[in-house]
Amino acid sequence: RCDKTDCSDFNSFVADVRLCLTNAIAYNTPDNVVHIAAKRLVKKFDELVCEFKQDHVNQAVKSLANISKRCGPTRLVGMLEAKKRKELIDPLLPSASTLLVVPNFLFQHWEDQILLYI
Repeated sequence: RCDKTDCSDFNSFVADVRLCLTNAIAYNTPDNVVHIAAKRLVKKFDELVCEFKQDHVNQAVKSLANISKRCGPTRLVGMLEAKKRKELIDPLLPSASTLLVVPNFLFQHWEDQILLYI
């Protein structure tokens, strides 16, 4: 199933595996080998997912610490802000017009400002 890109990210994969295991538990009687094995696998799978996430958090913290040492905290913040700005601005399309949505009570103020400065 994951070969067909149904598991587009880690959380999708985890949800899919959990669904398979909970279905195995739900649709087999408690004395069935599949039911028993699925119960054990759910516990083991949850432990592995937790370890995996913790390892990735630890790696991210180490990477961030290394970057901070090399660049300094101020430069690191600047790099992160630049990346976020790029993520926000790059997808925007240039436009020849601007839409302003203002509350009714501020309409006159905005009209005056536009006439004054444009």
